[in-house]
Amino acid sequence: MSVTELRVHGVAGHPAEQILGRRHATRVAGDADAGFYRPTPPEDPRGAAGFDLEAYRWGSLNSGAAARTLWLLLLPFTLANLTIWLRPAGKRGAGLCRLFALSLTGTFVLGISGVTIDLLGWQRGGGRWVPGGALGTAATIGLLWYLGRRTWIHYESYPPNGDGFGEPSFWDGRALVGVGRALHVGAAFATLGAVVPGPGWGRWAAVAVLAGTGVAVLLPGMQDTNAPARWAAPLAGVLRTAGLLVATIVIGYAAFAPPEPRHPGALPGYAATVTWLFAAQSALLLLLALRAGRTPALVGSYALWVTALFNSGLGHRVAGVLPGDPVLPAAYKWTALGFDLALLVGVAVVLIALRVLRRERAAARAVTDRDFPGGRVGDPARAGRIDAAIGGARLTESARPLLLGAYVPLLLGALAATGLALADARVPTALVWAVNAGTWLIGAAVLALMALGLWAYSSQTVRRTVGALWDIGTFWPRAAHPLAPPCYAERAVPELAGRIRDLGDVVVVGDSQGSVLSFAALLHLGASRPDGAGLVTHGSPLTRVYARYFPAWFNPGVLARVTAPWVNLWRDTDPLAGPVSAADNRRLVDPMEFTGPIHGHGGYRTDPAYAETVRAAAARR
Repeated sequence: MSVTELRVHGVAGHPAEQILGRRHATRVAGDADAGFYRPTPPEDPRGAAGFDLEAYRWGSLNSGAAARTLWLLLLPFTLANLTIWLRPAGKRGAGLCRLFALSLTGTFVLGISGVTIDLLGWQRGGGRWVPGGALGTAATIGLLWYLGRRTWIHYESYPPNGDGFGEPSFWDGRALVGVGRALHVGAAFATLGAVVPGPGWGRWAAVAVLAGTGVAVLLPGMQDTNAPARWAAPLAGVLRTAGLLVATIVIGYAAFAPPEPRHPGALPGYAATVTWLFAAQSALLLLLALRAGRTPALVGSYALWVTALFNSGLGHRVAGVLPGDPVLPAAYKWTALGFDLALLVGVAVVLIALRVLRRERAAARAVTDRDFPGGRVGDPARAGRIDAAIGGARLTESARPLLLGAYVPLLLGALAATGLALADARVPTALVWAVNAGTWLIGAAVLALMALGLWAYSSQTVRRTVGALWDIGTFWPRAAHPLAPPCYAERAVPELAGRIRDLGDVVVVGDSQGSVLSFAALLHLGASRPDGAGLVTHGSPLTRVYARYFPAWFNPGVLARVTAPWVNLWRDTDPLAGPVSAADNRRLVDPMEFTGPIHGHGGYRTDPAYAETVRAAAARR
């Protein structure tokens, strides 16, 4: 039986023809979203290593300029979902992660309601437009519900082909995401019911549903992927229905009941709800830091702050175009001021990073001089560019310290803003200009975020940077936030594992994020892995990114569980790749010649060592 070289692409993906290095390719398995391709006759079916070529193209599962741009608006949900996977090996605090994610859905609904119900329905419409505004918020919740269910059918419902990371249902999130989605939708409608002005019993009913969903996410049987309780899905369905009924009854009451006396100014209780929820979420993150470590709490804090910034920017921009002088929560004004602080902290981080970069560039001289003896004497400028590439790649090691350094002043600013908002303190007149500037800058930042999602498809550098972060964020199952962007690995890993098992004699070649999928697929197969399977990885972030930030799931012990012959290629100029503990590591000199192009994270297959490495992995099977 012939050996197949199965190539799995990396960040952002490429056409199958480019992955195979052929002008024409034909899909032999899978579909347009994720499929397996081979060269179309009369194209040469064999690669440089002498084996049959096949490519797994999965990029459409998480790509698409318009789709990714829209999903970027739910970035806080992605960050909240990551908190549960960032926990250390002890895996404590899962319930807290899920409770925080649930509260973030409530914050999202509050932000939309602040525009539709408070500013438009209550303040602009004199209370008459409240039912219409509430229906606008309900439509937004319905859209999230629809997207959550649609992606659940498309991704989580792909049948598994083995055991992943030691848990039978790791890549089978049908039950987990379905239950979580029901709880979040129920909590979202209950939040809406609590915001709409109406009878006291309606608000208390909404609070009861919110309390029920909060307790439910903490129950072990509710969110257990391996042995979900029989009552989990029915209970979640009851809470979802209860939240929807409460919202429907309260909105109907507001539409048909006699109008209540309207107080001038903002919707009663709205500003206090926004502020106290933020304070409770901050306390929850502090508890999470004590239980699960600082990294989950740090990422959760950034998720909360981004959500608060979105809400503040949206509220200020809508209020700015309404007649009169609409009243906004004091927390929104302090949040806008906090964005100014965030920009200053960002500038400081960039300056520190540049200083670190100069230090790393100086340290890289030794590597350049070792790889190219005498090159610096003949062309010092060229040697300097190689130094810069190596130094820039090493900057990845400083990412966590820089994020932690930025976190401290931002945390202090957030705590101060929360205290001032709780005290209903007004922004001093001398700082009103800074608040106005902050609101415009928040709007500009949101537009820039959306533009970045589009720009990523016209710039290779931006695509690699944004794509790498996006692929990491959406690699993980939606175990904490079911309304986050979908997990492409729920389909890619079982599908790739099934193809490996069917091929039998195969060398899987994973590039960049494709190396993570390839590793996960082989691990997923477990004892059913064919004896004829080998693994080659290049540009792999398994150690420098995944093992560092997700130690419970990617550590030397887990990596060693893949017993297939494994060869890993890496470069000093690659900002994401490095040696992998369980592999035979081979360092490639970059550039291949002193005057040649610097490849960094790409172009591994152009190196002559590539074909030799694939043959070596095949020979060790």
